[in-house]
Amino acid sequence: MSLLNENIDRCFVVNYYSKFDKTYNFIISEYAKDLYTPESLLKGAVNDLKTHKQYIEFTIDDIKRSNLKEEIKEKFLKYVPLNYKIYILYFDPINEIQKLNWKFSNKVYEFFLSNKNCPAASFFSTTSCLIVLNSLIIDIFDSETLELQLDHELNHVFGKVSNDYKKYETLDNSIQCKIISFLKENKIIGVEELITNDFSIHMFSKIEFISMLSNVCNVISFQFKDLNEIDILHKFMEMTSESFIKSNEFQKLEEPIRGALIFAFICRKFNPDRWNRVIKAVKEQLNLNSLSGSVKLFINKIKENLKTLLK
Repeated sequence: MSLLNENIDRCFVVNYYSKFDKTYNFIISEYAKDLYTPESLLKGAVNDLKTHKQYIEFTIDDIKRSNLKEEIKEKFLKYVPLNYKIYILYFDPINEIQKLNWKFSNKVYEFFLSNKNCPAASFFSTTSCLIVLNSLIIDIFDSETLELQLDHELNHVFGKVSNDYKKYETLDNSIQCKIISFLKENKIIGVEELITNDFSIHMFSKIEFISMLSNVCNVISFQFKDLNEIDILHKFMEMTSESFIKSNEFQKLEEPIRGALIFAFICRKFNPDRWNRVIKAVKEQLNLNSLSGSVKLFINKIKENLKTLLK
C-alpha cells in the first residue's frame, strides 16, 4: 500500500520558478559534522527537492549504503526491523493531510494544528519514521532553512542510538525553574514563550539536545561563513555570553540564530557538561578539533597573551 493516496508524481507539486534552480545550484557543503545525520542522505534529499520531488523514501538498503558513522549504523540497523523506512514529505500538514495514507496521520494533523508555526517534525512507528517539512512555514526556495530543518529531524532519527542520547538527560526541574527565572527577570524572552511546552522541550529535554546541537552547527556555518575559523569561534563565544544575551542586539535576532544562541547560552551558564559537548561540536564544525586546528588555536592564544603583555 502506498504511503500516499494519490500518484506520487501528482502530490504536492509546486510551481516551477527559475529562482528554484538558482537556489539549489549549490551542493550542500555544511551540516552538523560531529553529529548523526548521514551527509549522503541529506544531500540526496535536497537534490530530490531540487527536482521538485516532495515525497522521498529511504529504505534500510539506502541507510546501509549511506555514510552514516559505522558505530551508529550498526546500532541503528539492530534497533529497527528490516522493512523500516524513512519518509520525508514537504506539504501542508493541515490542509493536505487527506493525501497521507499513514495510520498515524491524525497525529500529524493534530500536532501541526496545535503548533501552526512549527517548521518540521518527526513521527515514529515501529516500522517507519515520517519527517514532515511544513510547506506553510518553510519556503522551499530557502535552501539554508530547508537544510537546517532536515538536518535537525534526521538527527532525531539516528541520534537516538548514540551515546550522546544516553548521556545528556533532560535538565531537572530545579535547574529549569532557575533558567526560566533568569530569562524572565532579565527580560530576555517573553513570558508567553517561556511557559510553552515547545520552549521547554527544545531547551531542556533529552529528546531535543542532539538536534539543537545540529541547529547551533548549521547557524555557525550559514551565518558566519565570511569569517575565518578562529574569528567565528570568538564571535560564537561573544554571542553566547551573558552580556550579549542581555543586550538589545540579541533582541534584534530572528530564528534560527536566536534559538540556537539561547540554547547554547543556557548550556554555557547552567550546565557545564552540555556546554562542553556544544563546544566540541562547534570546534568540529570549524575543523578546529584536528591537529592543524589545535595548532591554530594555540598560536592564536599566544597572540592574545602577547597583546595582553604589551598593553
